Amino acid sequence: MKHKVTIKDVAKVAGVSATTVSYVLNNNENQTISEETKERVLSAAQELRYVPNYAARIMKNSESHCVGVVMNQSLDNYRYSSMMSGIVDALEKVNYRVLLCSTVNKKGQYSGYLEDYFRHQLDGIIYICSGNQGPSEEEKKSIIENQIPMVVWDSLEEDDAYDTLDIDYYSGATEVTEAMITPEMKHFLYLKPYRKSKREEICLQAVSDVMKCHPEIELRVLQEPKTVDRWREKEQKEGVDGTYHQSLYQLLEEQVEKFLDLKPEDGIVSSWAVWLPVVRDLIKKYGVTVKLGAFAEIKESGWKGHRLVFGKYHNYKNGKTCVKMLLDAIEHEDEKERNKIHQVSKMETVILNRD
Repeated sequence: MKHKVTIKDVAKVAGVSATTVSYVLNNNENQTISEETKERVLSAAQELRYVPNYAARIMKNSESHCVGVVMNQSLDNYRYSSMMSGIVDALEKVNYRVLLCSTVNKKGQYSGYLEDYFRHQLDGIIYICSGNQGPSEEEKKSIIENQIPMVVWDSLEEDDAYDTLDIDYYSGATEVTEAMITPEMKHFLYLKPYRKSKREEICLQAVSDVMKCHPEIELRVLQEPKTVDRWREKEQKEGVDGTYHQSLYQLLEEQVEKFLDLKPEDGIVSSWAVWLPVVRDLIKKYGVTVKLGAFAEIKESGWKGHRLVFGKYHNYKNGKTCVKMLLDAIEHEDEKERNKIHQVSKMETVILNRD
């Protein structure tokens, strides 16, 4: 029979008392413990894969009627705010509360959200990916070992550690691109972010595959440089508005020769919604009329008179779907042989102001 790791085992490996281990793992601020000792304790706990007592108590079928939501994106972003609204509304209907969690490690044994799961006696976790980055391999081990009910959204990979809900970006990008093409089209410009992700690889592949069927159309790809991407990251962290828009406008104006020969029958598609207002301002300045598109959801107000094609993700509905999947996982968490569920959400193509 496998030996259950105890606090005394951690203390022995770290060379400290069990009381000191308890102080460190519980972040007791009333005790003065050196950083070197803290590091020894945390390393020993991680090495032994020690589950603290508060976690063990939780696993004895107690329920908190509280679900953790992991999200490292601003709710100012429409995509994530609508997703969160769907989650909250669905959970409120079944009398569940929501705790926002972070992936930041709080100098404990686990990543921040896993510590929150144990410490706050959460019933399960919804993990909203950023850049298609899901839980780490080390986190997956803890999720499996502790049978944590979890749904991961937008990781674009199936995993045996948790249920997943992904978006079919390939079909969505394909449909948006095809909806923009006309027999008269000669040029198609794709605006690609600097940041690499599975989503961006998929969208570029979709555009390339569509264009292979239209050799008469010239495909141009303009990638955002790293310097501009840093302004976007700075705005997200500091809440400063406008700098990214200005930097992006400057970038596109420096590449304006890629725009000037475009005709009304040609097209410009952006991977991100945030690019389109910049493009709209630029082509207006230079008197260029062209079809616009995006592989992301656009707020329709402000686009009167513009030909526009974009993808609608139905993130509010996706949020509710994540809750439904998680509640099913919670209900069957004691079933070790339960197969994980992997669903895919389709993107709807929306066309404004048709020709």
